[in-house]
Amino acid sequence: MAPRFRAFTIAAIGLAIAWPVLMAWHFRSVSALLLPAADGPSVIHRDFPHAKLFPDPGHDGQQFYVIARNPFHPRTTAQQLDNPARRYRRVLFPVLGRLLSPVNGAPLVIALAVVSIIGVVIGAIALCEYPGAPAWIALAVPLNIGVMVAQFLTLSDALATGLILAVYAAAFRKRWVLAVVFSVLACLTREAAILVVIPLAFWPGISWRRRIAVTAPAVGILAAWTFLVVRLVGVHHLDSTGGDIGLPFRGWSGVTGFDLVAPLCGALLIVAGACRRGTPRPIRIFLILNLALLACFGPNVAFSWVDSVRGIAPAISIAVWALARRPERSGPTVSPAGGV
Repeated sequence: MAPRFRAFTIAAIGLAIAWPVLMAWHFRSVSALLLPAADGPSVIHRDFPHAKLFPDPGHDGQQFYVIARNPFHPRTTAQQLDNPARRYRRVLFPVLGRLLSPVNGAPLVIALAVVSIIGVVIGAIALCEYPGAPAWIALAVPLNIGVMVAQFLTLSDALATGLILAVYAAAFRKRWVLAVVFSVLACLTREAAILVVIPLAFWPGISWRRRIAVTAPAVGILAAWTFLVVRLVGVHHLDSTGGDIGLPFRGWSGVTGFDLVAPLCGALLIVAGACRRGTPRPIRIFLILNLALLACFGPNVAFSWVDSVRGIAPAISIAVWALARRPERSGPTVSPAGGV
């Protein structure tokens, strides 16, 4: 990493640590990072008998915690999950949490928060490797509203965002093995990360054989894992994605207030990044794919800005880079007479 990035990268790491700490401090409990609900999984009530309970069904952090308690016995764990197949498709996040903490309760919640912080660190360092990145670009990860929400609620999106950003950092440096590894890990963290793979097929300057080699592993592994998860835990009636993905804009009918303003601001930022002159074609494709994803969000996602902005978090950080990047310097032009 160049010296000019270091101070802002350190600041980005500090912010990444601050978000979950502030959440826990505000509610005076580490369990608040899970946003547990009264009708949530019973194991959370057992592990946190005095936890503050939130209204409605809580949020997905409690589902990741349940998997992290016993990730290698999916049939048993599935009994505590609201939609087991969908939750287990994002298995990397809770598995890493379990590897960091063999103890349930507060230590496991802290471990999950640390995994999210690691994701932000990966993303911040990765953005610094993008061509023409300004010195402050690392801050585009922890200040990304989707990443902030993921850290407040202990969701997989902070890790997924960092891994997705790392895919393109590796691609820009022609480190294709790393790009493949990061893309596979991203897809096992959040299945929508498959969008990061498609632009790799259009990366300039590489052969079609290499294009296939860098895209096929993530697609194949995600498909195989999805099939295996269904075999292990079955398909619950809530596992359908009908409420999450649908026809363009149908899910946005009736969405008002900040639930509409927040994703709209993200969409405008992504459009600006995609339209900026000189944005590399693969990056433009990725941004457009995320706009399409945003438009197709169903009511389960669109009716809460907390969910919609997380879905486009990687694109937001990349759009910031696309808008702020410095033009690449061209070398001196040599005239036919030999002058410069």
